[in-house]
Amino acid sequence: MQDAEWRDIQFDTKTSVAITETLALTLLGLLLGYCFMPEAPFFSGLGFSWLMLGPSLSGIRYGLSYALNSVLLLVVIVYVSGLYQLSWAQGTPVGLGLNLLFTAVIAGEFRNYWYRRIKRLYAAAAYLNERLSEVSHAFNMLKHSHDRLEQMVASRISLRDSILSIRRQILLSHTDKEDLNGLGLLILRTLADLGSLQGASLHAMNTKTNTVNAQPVAYIGYPTVLDLQNNLLLKSLTSRKTVSLKLNLITQEEKELLLVIPLIDVYGKIFGVITVNKMPFRAFREDNIQLLSILGGYIGDLMGTKLHPDRFFKDENLMFFYIQSMRCMEDVLNYNLSASLLGIEICNPMYSERLTNLIVRRQRGLDQILLQKNQSGNNVALLILPLTDLRGVDGYWLRLKSIIKSETGIADLEMLGLRHVTQVLSAEKKLFECMQCIANDLNMENIFLNMPNE
Repeated sequence: MQDAEWRDIQFDTKTSVAITETLALTLLGLLLGYCFMPEAPFFSGLGFSWLMLGPSLSGIRYGLSYALNSVLLLVVIVYVSGLYQLSWAQGTPVGLGLNLLFTAVIAGEFRNYWYRRIKRLYAAAAYLNERLSEVSHAFNMLKHSHDRLEQMVASRISLRDSILSIRRQILLSHTDKEDLNGLGLLILRTLADLGSLQGASLHAMNTKTNTVNAQPVAYIGYPTVLDLQNNLLLKSLTSRKTVSLKLNLITQEEKELLLVIPLIDVYGKIFGVITVNKMPFRAFREDNIQLLSILGGYIGDLMGTKLHPDRFFKDENLMFFYIQSMRCMEDVLNYNLSASLLGIEICNPMYSERLTNLIVRRQRGLDQILLQKNQSGNNVALLILPLTDLRGVDGYWLRLKSIIKSETGIADLEMLGLRHVTQVLSAEKKLFECMQCIANDLNMENIFLNMPNE
């Protein structure tokens, strides 16, 4: 039964209607008796009296009280007819009254029993319906909240995954030209996927004039000729940071620049700029712009290592470690991201090579590792951990301990001669200071003392 139907059911009939129907049914029995047997309308001469029709129907319809009232009315009529000694009023009212009474009690109690039972069932149904409505409302709210959360999570790409994706695609790319002409479209398509760009162009730097080329080397959407006097472009080149238009200044003109992202490495060298002229309004938010800005810095670093891999370093591992460390420090200062330095010393020569190889194999995607020897001749693994705070370092160390235990069967790290020191990068404690602290704790030279600084 539908909710609207059972709510319309009325259990209690109006008293006036019940009295009227009871009286009508009672007199109907007398009327029928007079019509079919005028000489004995009470059917007193027969074994069964049809006067029971009124009390029975009244009892079944309205309950015991109305059935008794019907019996009482019939008994009074029979008694009054006997007092006037009418010819058709035969028999005594006592026997007739008892017959009517038994019938009325059975019919009335039958109706009352089922009335109480049905009313309890409807009360339970009403309670369950109310609870179901509350649960349905809560479920709809939860589903709506879950859908919104799912959309929000789906629209927010992990920064770690984004950096890994763009690093993998650029470093593994095979192009005919070793400059932005060969990587431009790849860079734009990657940023378009990660940052929801719909219209953007990549402009390389003119190394002779140290200015941005007006013609793009790659574009998505439609080609545009860059206005070199655009305020956003000039501000971005001057500040060497990503610059965006304010939300309240965004117009419907697709040629209006919304965003300028410089591709700048840790040394401050700009390889080009990405100008964005079309992107969804939902994507034009602070966290997405920050993501694009961070990716622009990583692309600049990747371009530097890809185009000039031996510019300063003969040791490629040292170069990547230094660049990653400097980039992490930039992100800490500019975007308030987390980054940590972790130094691991292996003092037991018996397990030195085995544990060193294990640490290298278990290196995470964004982490950069550098293997060194300290002044005691022990192996030292230096790790720069981007997007990792002190709690993340603790988690990393616990996982590493579990892996070492499963690989070696030894849970005691002191027996293995393994110890570690941690430094969290912050605006108050710069990269060189953190490296100096780790060098002192691990009895090694500070590898950053002789690092190039263009």
